Amino acid sequence: MIWVRRFISENGHYMIVLASVFLIGVSELWSGSQDKLMHLRMMDSTGRQFVLTYGTDPNATDGYDEAFGEVPLPLLPPVGDFELRFLDSPGHQRVPGGGAYIDVRAFRSTTQVDTFIIHFQTAVRAFPVTFSWDGISPRSCDSVCVLYRAGETNEIINMARQRALAIHDESVSNLMVIKYGAR
Repeated sequence: MIWVRRFISENGHYMIVLASVFLIGVSELWSGSQDKLMHLRMMDSTGRQFVLTYGTDPNATDGYDEAFGEVPLPLLPPVGDFELRFLDSPGHQRVPGGGAYIDVRAFRSTTQVDTFIIHFQTAVRAFPVTFSWDGISPRSCDSVCVLYRAGETNEIINMARQRALAIHDESVSNLMVIKYGAR
């Protein structure tokens, strides 16, 4: 089994840590899809950062696609450990279901809607947590929004109009990213 963690180093470059098995090279499937895949970054108040990758591709399946770097993760670490991962969403259950750092879904139609559930946890007292993302390209989808519940309020953020989100409520640990109109 392979699992991948993507961090951003202090100088802003991606660092990829592979555990269990060293993965040599990346499939051509991955290199052809990079312009359609999106990235969601999280940074806590201590400056620790983490990146998730998600999107759709005609070569993806409903399971874990190692060609895209998707690999199942072990169970969540203990509360207080820094973590960010996709969880399986209704209608998109994979076995094992511990989640993944990369979630590439099968492209079926330009009208498809994909929901990505994201779980995050920080070190103790590491709020606020800031999520950021690149501009939404028309090559990847029609629109994307992020939803979360803070107290009694449902928050909805249009990711094309806003490039970051700060969460101060320590009771929030899940987000939903909904991607409309796959490419």
